[in-house]
Amino acid sequence: MAAAPASHPTACMCETCIASLRSAIQARNAKPAKGSGRLDRHEQRKTDEKALLDAYAEVDLRDASICWVTGRFTKPGAPDGRVRREHHHLKGRNVRTEWVTVPKRIITVCAEAHQLIEGGFIQVEGADATRPIFFHWNESMMRGRKKPFVIIGKRNWSAAS
Repeated sequence: MAAAPASHPTACMCETCIASLRSAIQARNAKPAKGSGRLDRHEQRKTDEKALLDAYAEVDLRDASICWVTGRFTKPGAPDGRVRREHHHLKGRNVRTEWVTVPKRIITVCAEAHQLIEGGFIQVEGADATRPIFFHWNESMMRGRKKPFVIIGKRNWSAAS
C-alpha cells in the first residue's frame, strides 16, 4: 500500500489515498482465478479414479475372477448377478478412506454375494485379503429365509502364495 504523503492528515480523503486503500483491500480479499478450484478437484478426481482402477486390476489378477464368498467364477458386466464381478471393500469406502485404493483391503465377489454383504445378511470377518477372511450368514437377518447359496468362502491366501 502506498503511504500517504507526510503533509496529509491521517483521515485523508484524497483520490490517491482512496485508490491505495481500495487496492490494499482488494489484495487482502483476492480470490483465486475463477474455475481454478474446480480444475484442481477434477484433476484430483481423475487421479483417484485411476488409482482405484489400478487397485481393481491388481485384485482381479490376485483373485483370478473367483468370488471369495461363493467360489464361483465371475465376469465383469455379466447380466446374471450370480456371475457378475464386483469388488467389495473390506472396510467401507467412507469408513477408512485411506484404504480405498489398497488392493489387500479389496476382494472379488459376485454381485449376488455383494448385495447380501451390503444388506447385512452376510457378515465378513477380516480386513486384510492376504490373511484368511471368513464369511457367515447373519442368522438374525436370515430368520425364516432360505439361504440362496452355501458359503464356501473361507479362503486362506497364505497357502496360495
